Amino acid sequence: MSDSVEMSESVEMYLLRVAMLRKGTRPVPLSLLAHELAISPVSANEMCHRLMGEGWLTYEPYKGVTLTTQGETIAQRILRRRR
Repeated sequence: MSDSVEMSESVEMYLLRVAMLRKGTRPVPLSLLAHELAISPVSANEMCHRLMGEGWLTYEPYKGVTLTTQGETIAQRILRRRR
């Protein structure tokens, strides 16, 4: 996705929340992500798979999600813009 394309607020929230919940290099469990976003685990799973398709997240079954290098760059840009 290019920088000129607007990103939905829900996508921004997912990327930011993954960035804030991670502990070192360990994946963020989908159940924790869903709880923090006040959504169902199924909804979190669906969105995370969409974000994987964009190349922003990686998913490890039974462990959770981590930001890719591209996802990290986007999350940091969103965080700076919101400050």
